[in-house]
Amino acid sequence: MADSEFSDYESEGRAPKKPKIKTKKYKQKFRAEWTKDPAFKHWLVAPKNANDEPSCCKKISCSKTALKRHRESAHHKQPFPNPSNQVSIQVSLQKQENTSSYKETTTVQLAAFIAEHNLPLTISPFLLDLLKSRAPQNIQEAKSLQEVKLGSTKCTNIIRQGGRTFLCEGIG
Repeated sequence: MADSEFSDYESEGRAPKKPKIKTKKYKQKFRAEWTKDPAFKHWLVAPKNANDEPSCCKKISCSKTALKRHRESAHHKQPFPNPSNQVSIQVSLQKQENTSSYKETTTVQLAAFIAEHNLPLTISPFLLDLLKSRAPQNIQEAKSLQEVKLGSTKCTNIIRQGGRTFLCEGIG
């Protein structure tokens, strides 16, 4: 069969096809002049390594076409928060520390109360609703209490992981 194929090529005056040689693709390197381009200068950052790809909080290939496509993408057009409008880390951590500790202790204390008095776990959301309806005197505690959530599944997990005796001793 192979001989007949070669004879067909000879009769038609064509040579058999040779396999194509794969050419090595050229990978574009980052160019410093791209950071000066008005379309890219506000968001394009030069990579640390000269052979690396540029980054705009997202790695893309080093070609001008890819940069233009990225500039038009929804990911790039997401609004970034203005640093002057952001709350400092220390202030946000202080607020979180105060409210989260109250929320956590309330959740654990409710779970311990249910376990100690051998109440059904399905009562936990209703008991929490009762506590929320009775507004505490402290405004901060009232706001924190509104954020507390305790379903029967969460209550079960707290009791199982914390242990009944440990939780009962913690309430005192």
